[in-house]
Amino acid sequence: MKNNVDISKLIIHSSVSIFHILVIAILLAIDMGEQVLLGQSLGAGVSELTEPGKAFKEYQAEAPPIKYISFEQSYAAGKRGPGVLGADGAIQPGGYFIRHLTNSPATTGILVNGASTNAEWEFCPEYADIVYGPRTFWTNYSGSSMFYGFLSLQTVARLGLPRAFPDHDDFVWISQTHFKFISPYNGNCEGNILKFDSRDRPTEIEYHSIQKRLNSSIESSIFYQYESDKEFPPTRFVVDSKMNDTRWLTTNTIHTLAIGTDEHAGSGYLLQEFLPTTVKFGTIYYLSNNTRYTLQTDGSIV
Repeated sequence: MKNNVDISKLIIHSSVSIFHILVIAILLAIDMGEQVLLGQSLGAGVSELTEPGKAFKEYQAEAPPIKYISFEQSYAAGKRGPGVLGADGAIQPGGYFIRHLTNSPATTGILVNGASTNAEWEFCPEYADIVYGPRTFWTNYSGSSMFYGFLSLQTVARLGLPRAFPDHDDFVWISQTHFKFISPYNGNCEGNILKFDSRDRPTEIEYHSIQKRLNSSIESSIFYQYESDKEFPPTRFVVDSKMNDTRWLTTNTIHTLAIGTDEHAGSGYLLQEFLPTTVKFGTIYYLSNNTRYTLQTDGSIV
């Protein structure tokens, strides 16, 4: 099958040849210390949340946009062995991005992936490959080749809970310490805050799936650490998880967490914002109806 396509609609909305893209600077005009007050647009029942752990509980219930987050994640187990991942990203109503800042066995070859309101995309520097396709992960997780990257970012941003989107995961506090949500891979989950410190900050929570999904179930404990004078967010948390017979441990360190809407990202994030200034493209793939097409130099796809 061979069809002609408008390259400008696929990659950069420009008449310039795909192999001579003028890469614009990354839109990261972010006030690194900026945060907004939590609880400005609280959902039903959230205003009734009280101490202890009020800031944490409101944050989980509200699931506000993430203007910018940078973090490190180390893991002790896995098919590829131990490793450390450094990354930054953002989660906005119009899209997201997650950019891998360090080499890691778990992310070999992936520099950045993300989405705008119209498309999903990924750039692999190892082969200079681009994968580009229509946005589906907002409504169809299984149809998205980029969703795993988003879920990784979202899980760190939601402090260890593998949640999807605020309008999909149905997170709710059943009581002041008991919550439930829907995980895209583990189905219905419930959890509890188990411990607080002397300043009423949660230091341990647990969650578990209450039904098997795709023949898997999960049990996790999350342990939070804070700076001595900081109420929220925790600066470090450890996730101890067990799925079926597999157990793994990840340690997460948050360097920056800026909460709020980014006025520069109303339509999400575009691939060209993250391409290196000098790049020689390898293969450009286009996804459509779960089929991967290869973009040819004449503008056709095969």
